[in-house]
Amino acid sequence: MFLSSKELEEARKNGFLIIGQTGAGKSTLLNVIIGKDVAETGRSRTSVTKNTEVYYLKLKNGKCITLVDTPGLPDPDIMGDKEANKFNINLKEIIKDKISKEKIYIKGILYLVNFQLERFDSQKQEALLNYNTFFPFKRFWKHLIVAFTHSYEDPNENVSLEEIRNSRDEANEIIFSKLMEKVKEVSDPISYKEIKVRYYNSYSPVKNDKQRLQNGKNKEDIEKLFDDFISKEPLF
Repeated sequence: MFLSSKELEEARKNGFLIIGQTGAGKSTLLNVIIGKDVAETGRSRTSVTKNTEVYYLKLKNGKCITLVDTPGLPDPDIMGDKEANKFNINLKEIIKDKISKEKIYIKGILYLVNFQLERFDSQKQEALLNYNTFFPFKRFWKHLIVAFTHSYEDPNENVSLEEIRNSRDEANEIIFSKLMEKVKEVSDPISYKEIKVRYYNSYSPVKNDKQRLQNGKNKEDIEKLFDDFISKEPLF
């Protein structure tokens, strides 16, 4: 999307960092938000995107934002702890370098978790703690959006999607309470209920009208979320 110099200046003041483990669906959701396939999807879970990509776009309401798509967080079970740790050490500089060069101010952090394959386990918690170490700001957690991707009803499950979500939310409330104990010295505490949490099942490429309609609903919802965060003071 072509933006004027004035619109680009506005977009850089409204940056959103997209993070998540490789295979969480970052590229798919990114394509939905932008409205066209700009990021490759369906990568092997053993691969890790090494580059930080920046996308400037205008929301439906006319406001301009920047999306910073970061390298996928590695899975130690696949890469091995040594390679995963090496990647995490480099990740901070990879992200900060791009943000610094483009003069982007981050308003929100969109953290994607695969709802079907990955519970919000200790590995996902550790990833957030790492980011809080990268960006040690007291307001870090208040700028967080958690998006559970691949959120669909599994025909092999004997319970409904709503029941699974409710069960996960109850567990996550306890998890976040424990997380806040770990970071309370450096961050403003926040409860799980205060965090913006969303559930998405997105499609890229789109194969039918039903998927197109679902993507449209997801795009509309997440644009409203971004609009809410635009009014916040930049995290960094």
